[in-house]
Amino acid sequence: MEQKKQDPEQLERLYDEALKLLRNANTEAEAMDAARRFGELGNFRDSLTRITDCYSKASRLKAEAEQLYREQAAEKDRKTAAKKKRKKLILTVAVVLVLALGVGAWFVLTNSLPAAKYQKAVKQLNAGKYAEAAAVFAQLGDYRDSAKNASYAKAMEQLESGDYEAAAAAFAGLKTFRNSPEMLNETHCRRAEAALEKGELGLAAVYFGAAGDYRGSRERADEIWARLLRRTTLSAGGWHTVGVKEDGSVIAVGYNEYRQCDLGEWKDVLWVDAGYVTTMGLQANGAVVAVEQVNFTYADVTGWTDVVDIAAGGYHIAALRRDGTAVADGFNNYSQCDVSGWTEIIDIDAGFGFTVGLRADGTVVAVGDNTNGQREVGDWTDIVAVAAGGAHTVGLKKDGTVVAVGSNLAGQCDVGDWTDIVAISAGAEHTVGLKKDGTVVAVGNNVSGQCNVETWTDIVAISAGYYHTVALQSDGSVTCVGSNDSGQCNAEIWKNVRLP
Repeated sequence: MEQKKQDPEQLERLYDEALKLLRNANTEAEAMDAARRFGELGNFRDSLTRITDCYSKASRLKAEAEQLYREQAAEKDRKTAAKKKRKKLILTVAVVLVLALGVGAWFVLTNSLPAAKYQKAVKQLNAGKYAEAAAVFAQLGDYRDSAKNASYAKAMEQLESGDYEAAAAAFAGLKTFRNSPEMLNETHCRRAEAALEKGELGLAAVYFGAAGDYRGSRERADEIWARLLRRTTLSAGGWHTVGVKEDGSVIAVGYNEYRQCDLGEWKDVLWVDAGYVTTMGLQANGAVVAVEQVNFTYADVTGWTDVVDIAAGGYHIAALRRDGTAVADGFNNYSQCDVSGWTEIIDIDAGFGFTVGLRADGTVVAVGDNTNGQREVGDWTDIVAVAAGGAHTVGLKKDGTVVAVGSNLAGQCDVGDWTDIVAISAGAEHTVGLKKDGTVVAVGNNVSGQCNVETWTDIVAISAGYYHTVALQSDGSVTCVGSNDSGQCNAEIWKNVRLP
């Protein structure tokens, strides 16, 4: 008779129960019971293979049980053989040993191990004990970030002692370590405040500017820059003249082949500078606008921000940033654009193939063409303003006198007898000075009458172009002399130029 087949669901249930018993078996008997159950299932799924697994586990559990029994028996014999006195002695020795090891470990951790020293230095640093912290971090060498912490602690010590230059260099080198960017700005602020107390406005403007928006530094920098710089709202270029109106728009007349007079869309302009064939404008937000000469791309001002002064030269342009650094672009055949390393600059001007910068300490730097000695300004001191012409450089001294170097073929450097000067401007071959009483003096090439300024009065700003000179009167009107072959002197009809 054929045996009745079992229900598949029942077989599945029996299989799962056997498998669970195998997995949870902790004794030889449980494993063998699982083998029996798999045997009853016959060829269902992998029951025959599972029987082998059961035998293997049963054998292993049996061996483990026997080993455990032997170990327990040996332990029992050992404990029984041990005497109470020996137990007490061992316990006493163990306690003493643990205490000794604990004391020794504590001593090592707190006095010798790098980790303990590191934590000690961190506490000293946080407590303002910068010299002590720097010394400990230095002893730790390359351990973790000890080298950087040593530099940071030293920088903090320098900051607190007033060694701002060293502190600034250290924080700048640490980049984003700890709060170095913030402390770098704090260093700039303190340096600016110290300069302000000494009456060194140039340095104060530069370092408040370097601090960005930190602690209101931007506003303080702008306030000082406004006192330092004479805003050029009227400027004479090669053969064109540019002016800033009261509403911040810009007007221009003269030669326009390179669109240097197409400025109708310029807005929010504070001041302007006209070069040989280009025009620059400084906007209220510190950005620069410029006319790009058609055949050259020297007027690229992309990315120029935080600018406080602008200068348009022959075939290059330059600008002074709020932090006292400079930027330039354009023709660089004489290296006239190599100003990236300049620092602490408070005035800048661009001539024909060269650039001049005034440092906060009253000295002057220059790059570019030196064919006529126009860069020989290394011995100048006490300078408060600079002007770059065609091939000569002019400096206004603190006492109101003027110095000049470079080409003097037309007498443009004959300024040695000038006094009471408050502003200067250099043209192609002539030099113009504004006197304290509002009158104007000029020397140099006068072939077009550009030096005929002796009758001018009530002048508040001057600008020398290549062959013409313009001036702004206190009522916002303009007066011009010199060449007008391109209409550059037609600015005389202007009546609403913004006062500097």
